[in-house]
This record gives sequence, C-alpha cells and structure tokens, in this order.
Amino acid sequence: MASRLLSFRAVATALAMTALFSSCSDDSDDQPATPAVGVSWTVDGNNVTASQVQKTVGTTEVSISAAAGSATSASGITLTVPKAVGTYTISATSAADATYTTATSGSAGLYGATSGTIAVTSLTATNIIGTYSFTGTDAIGGTATKTISNGKFNVAL
Repeated sequence: MASRLLSFRAVATALAMTALFSSCSDDSDDQPATPAVGVSWTVDGNNVTASQVQKTVGTTEVSISAAAGSATSASGITLTVPKAVGTYTISATSAADATYTTATSGSAGLYGATSGTIAVTSLTATNIIGTYSFTGTDAIGGTATKTISNGKFNVAL
C-alpha cells in the first residue's frame, strides 16, 4: 500500500511540475515582450534608460521627451510621431521626427535626425509603445553624427 501511495504522489508531483514549467515556457514563438514602461536607447555603445519622461499628446501626434544622466552630464531623446500604429520614416517631409541632445559642463550637442524610423507598435487610450533608431547630425554647426539604436518606448498617455 505504501508503495502505491508513493507512486501516486510521484506521478502527481511530476504532473504538477510539468504544468508549472509548461506555463512558464519561453515566449520565443509568441509576440515580443512588452518593453518596460519608460524610454531607453543605445548611443556610442552605451545603453541608456531615461530617468525622466514627459509627453505631449495632440489630436494627431504624440511628442515624447526623455532625459538621463546628472546635472553635470546628461543626454536626452525627443520623438514626435503620428498618433497611429505604423512605421514612420524620418525625413524632412515626414510627420515623424527625432533629436538627440547632450549636455556636459561647458558644452552641449544637438543632433537632429537625418534618417531613421519610429515604429508605433501599440496605441491605446492609456499608453503608446514602440521602437526607434536614427542617425542625427550636429545641428549646432558641426558635421559630427550620433547613431541612436535599440530605442524603445512605453509611455502612459
């Protein structure tokens, strides 16, 4: 009798563990995971996560401004995108726009996007989610460029 009870417990435990692990399976076949709330990007090989995010919601567009860093060394991203799901190419004539800014003690940089994309993957009454990448050229008179990649946003509206 004891061996039957042990076998039953072993089978029940195995079934419970199988159910638990199958419910925690990896999502590689599913949609990509929703990005964390906030704004992040990669520049010059460094991953940056914004510590401050602001947004302006208009009738036809959404502007997102995000900043990271400290009082002596900071950077920021500004994105403007149509208020609709879609992929938008950044150009002089498009409704999508982006800038990257830097500020350190005694100097500042402003890089206006000259090429790139902003994709709005989800837009609800409560938030906007998407990705972006672009190359910005020094708008203060230089020829330097910055490449922003791996950009993600999930911002409450």
